[in-house]
Amino acid sequence: MHETQTRQRIDRLLALMTPLVTVTVGGLIGGLIISVMGAITSVGQLAQ
Repeated sequence: MHETQTRQRIDRLLALMTPLVTVTVGGLIGGLIISVMGAITSVGQLAQ
């Protein structure tokens, strides 16, 4: 009985954590892309 309850709690926790982790990783990747694009455009402006 305790094992079943523990498994259910773990499943619920994983179900909640998956979207949070996805959004967090997406935000980190988006921030990285924005910073790289900013560096590229600033180098392009210096070349003009």
